[in-house]
Amino acid sequence: LEILPAKSGAPTCRAGGRFLHSSLDPEREAEKILRQHAEKKAALILGGGLGYLTRAWLQAHPDAPVLVADWDDRFPGLVETHFPGTAARPALRMCVNPDRAAVRAFLDTLTLEELTALAVIEAPGFRAVWPDALTRCRETVSTALRESMGDRFTEWEFERIWARNILGNIPVLDRALPFARLEGCAAGRTAVLVGAGPSLANSLPFLK
Repeated sequence: LEILPAKSGAPTCRAGGRFLHSSLDPEREAEKILRQHAEKKAALILGGGLGYLTRAWLQAHPDAPVLVADWDDRFPGLVETHFPGTAARPALRMCVNPDRAAVRAFLDTLTLEELTALAVIEAPGFRAVWPDALTRCRETVSTALRESMGDRFTEWEFERIWARNILGNIPVLDRALPFARLEGCAAGRTAVLVGAGPSLANSLPFLK
């Protein structure tokens, strides 16, 4: 990695002969990219580098959660060098070479509103320098996002069913039999106990 001044005077970074941030004005570049995500509630930044996209996000969305993924373990330290105090921001998580579990752990902290308004931001320079790493990271994010969204909507749908059933059962609770009265009523017979859950729909053909 080579750190050198951009034409604006701000530090920029070069790797493999290519600039990871603008050689002209990396701060303005980051602000321009972030304008496309003004309405988002959370962010995944793929390629944080010296921290321009990270800082621009935190300035525009001070309390909105953000995960920054990098491929070189020197970058988190460089961010703190150029923008002291950034790493301590409560909304920020930083990781190097994240796996599915790390991305999923971040996604699972988001509310449903944040998850459905998530920005996935790719740093242009990183795409040119580390295309394979970025592709792998994009696939990891996609898998983790599908899992998290699927689980959330499953929970939400079953919560609605549970709430509806509970409310529907309240009027008949005083006429219901306590479990103790059922003792021995099916002695010697085979029984299947069925409960509401994500696997119930797949099991119905067998149960029928």
